[in-house]
Amino acid sequence: MQIAASSSAVASGRFGWVDNAKGIGIILVLLGHTPIPVEYKLFIYAFHMPLFFFIGGLFLNMEKPLGVFVKDKMQRLLLPYIAFAGFSYLIWLSIRNYSAIASAIPAEMPLLGIFYGIGSGNWMPENTPLWFLPCMFSTICLLYFLAHLPKKFSWILILLCSVLGYYLPQWLYFRLPFSMDIALFCMTFTALGYYCRKYWLNSPPLSWPATIGLMLVWLLSAWFNSGIIHPIHMIDINNSIFNNYFLFFIAAISGTVFTVNMAKRLLSLPGLAYVGKHSIGILGLHMLIYLTITVTFTKLFHFPLTLNYERLSRINPHANPVLAIFSYIVPGIVFSLLFIRFYQALKSNTLNTSSNV
Repeated sequence: MQIAASSSAVASGRFGWVDNAKGIGIILVLLGHTPIPVEYKLFIYAFHMPLFFFIGGLFLNMEKPLGVFVKDKMQRLLLPYIAFAGFSYLIWLSIRNYSAIASAIPAEMPLLGIFYGIGSGNWMPENTPLWFLPCMFSTICLLYFLAHLPKKFSWILILLCSVLGYYLPQWLYFRLPFSMDIALFCMTFTALGYYCRKYWLNSPPLSWPATIGLMLVWLLSAWFNSGIIHPIHMIDINNSIFNNYFLFFIAAISGTVFTVNMAKRLLSLPGLAYVGKHSIGILGLHMLIYLTITVTFTKLFHFPLTLNYERLSRINPHANPVLAIFSYIVPGIVFSLLFIRFYQALKSNTLNTSSNV
């Protein structure tokens, strides 16, 4: 996702693997939101959001004055969030009467939820994945203050914040605005990207044996941390479900480093990098496209319309992972990119018209 400060090095292709990593990450986000069996999802949810928090730290410029820094992050994170959330709310409001589940939610609650900035409960039913954008904003702003302390002291506070973020949901009966409780926990990954960026940006990919070893660590730790046997207790960062603290970090870090190494080996895939460059747009639009697909399925196959496509996973013939790729992920990416291109062309024409007046 376009969550870090822009970099000429990335634009020139020197760090093109970063866009590859974002491309892999957003594809995993889309796959995790398809109606596939939870046994597949547990490995994705173990690390795909920590990957984005990590990428968010790679190009942070902590030398900027606080006001300039915050304004820049508001433009990059909060403006897209408000735009996508407002657009999604209007769509949700227009179709909510067709669903008993949606119509039971007070119409003003999701509207207020845009300013609350959390994805749990009924605060963001119109487009739940948008929780990440205000949470990333909170994470980066918190790290800004800690990064101006001595490095060792900063790391101690970051680790203490992760422990606090881990236990805070057990102590509070409400969520903090802009997912600041989650930001406390996930700031560790953004700090890993920020403090170790010289290594991550300049080092070659690890050897294949080391990469395979990382993959095994990720798969095994994610498996153990999700329960191994039924019922699976899957990780869900949005709802502050981390299970075992140490297993979570082992799975998240190993999965992130594995993905980074694979991204460095995939520089010959420009399509993947293109998807990564537009990951925020795909994040904001894919749920609306998924909803359209699900509504279509309900009409064609007479499924009960719930406006919650995951509830269809038990009866949806597209629950097969391979079919899910073609019925959900491919349209989710393609139509999102087409919408983005249309918006960019419209914006460009509008600006050109204004300049000629």
